[in-house]
Amino acid sequence: MVDSRKFERRSKSLQALNYHLEQELTAETLARERDQFFSLSPDMFCIVDLNSHFFEINNTFVETLGYSREELIGTSYVRLIHPDDQQAAVDAVRSLTEGNAVSELQIRLLGSDGKDIWLNINAILSVDGLIYVVARDTTEQRQIEQRLRENEALLKMAERVAMLGGWVLDLETGQSTWSDAVCTIHDMPLGQAPDLEHALSFYLPEDRERVANAVDVCSEKGMPFDEELQIKTAKGRLRWVRTIGHPVKDKNGKIVRLQGALQDITASRQAVEELERSNRELQDFAFVASHDLQEPLRKIQAFSDRLVSHSEDFGEKEKDYLQRMQSAAERMQHLIEDLLSYSKITTCTNHMVPCDIGTIFEIVLQDMETSIDLEKAQIEVGELLTTCGDATQLRQVLQNLLSNAIKFHAEDQKSVIKVYSEEITEKEWTLVISDNGIGFDERYAEKMFQPFQRLHQKYGYAGTGIGMAIVKKILNRHGASISVNSAPGQGTTFRIRLKRS
Repeated sequence: MVDSRKFERRSKSLQALNYHLEQELTAETLARERDQFFSLSPDMFCIVDLNSHFFEINNTFVETLGYSREELIGTSYVRLIHPDDQQAAVDAVRSLTEGNAVSELQIRLLGSDGKDIWLNINAILSVDGLIYVVARDTTEQRQIEQRLRENEALLKMAERVAMLGGWVLDLETGQSTWSDAVCTIHDMPLGQAPDLEHALSFYLPEDRERVANAVDVCSEKGMPFDEELQIKTAKGRLRWVRTIGHPVKDKNGKIVRLQGALQDITASRQAVEELERSNRELQDFAFVASHDLQEPLRKIQAFSDRLVSHSEDFGEKEKDYLQRMQSAAERMQHLIEDLLSYSKITTCTNHMVPCDIGTIFEIVLQDMETSIDLEKAQIEVGELLTTCGDATQLRQVLQNLLSNAIKFHAEDQKSVIKVYSEEITEKEWTLVISDNGIGFDERYAEKMFQPFQRLHQKYGYAGTGIGMAIVKKILNRHGASISVNSAPGQGTTFRIRLKRS
């Protein structure tokens, strides 16, 4: 009986000992797993005391801040907090001591490189008086958010400057979303989201069906649209707008919405109308110049010719006066013709077609055969490429440049002119016209492209001073550019940058 009780007591003692050993083993395992989790977690963990000192930190915390463990353990974390955020940290600790948890606290700590690191912090106060902190580095996220805010601000500024905004139409609900700029263009309060019927009502009655059809075709067939139409705003103002739309499909290929842009083009339309009005006035002037000015000039020339037929009885002085009058009338005739040519460039419509510059230059050589032979000019023509343009106007360009190259040569030197092409890219090439003439000071190069400006008046070369202005005007209308290299006594080289046809 006694042995039985002893055995029972020993058995219970062993069971209790075994229980305690199991508890210790479990505690050790939990502590080891906790320490492993604490050390290897991608989140930043630290333990601090109520005296603001680091008690423990994990590897992620060390790596994020850039300090060593030895530099942090036992030191005050307050020195790392940005001055503007220290009060928030003090308030957070006070809240913890009052029994509250801290969540989503945003503060900045100073990294070892001197840069601020933004942290999102959650913390609790344990019964042992230690504060357990979990934090995440949100610096990159905040930088991205800042860039997004800056880009959004720039976009809104660009919308205001360009009067350009975006819109979206949900095809399931028929509801549209407008950017601030689109609302402003329509004189609508910002944030308004009209349905399709309301949006279409801003267009003039005669244009609504056209816009509605464009939306239908885009919605059903996926065909984008680009229209310029007038709207009547919420305040009753008429505006010209350009609206562009294209379809957006879901992952199954179904068109679910339309999106696009809308721009106020009222100012540009008004500018076009003003330009057209100006062109009409210029055409009227050209008509006056070609008829009302030339008619009295013809009479002057006719009567001077009659005087020439009776000039055998004139003295030398009278003959000199007559010769000057005829020369002045001839210059006036050339000037009127050049003015007409210059005005026609501005007012006429370009007929853009593929043009073989080599073929056009052959025609120019035929037209100028007499002057070439008279001056005994030597023309060397290399392979010339093609471009897209108005053949008649391009012939004017080549004729003016060749005429100048022949005209401005030294009296004791035969004119040698080289015409060839230089390839730039697959889309562009350069036409080069080079001569060995008298040249000029490059400082005055831009002057030669202005009407009535001449660089060689003192040398007595004939001309009206409009030829190079015509060249510049034609090339501008063709989207081409011209540059010149020259020096006194060393000839001149013109380079015209053209697009391939």
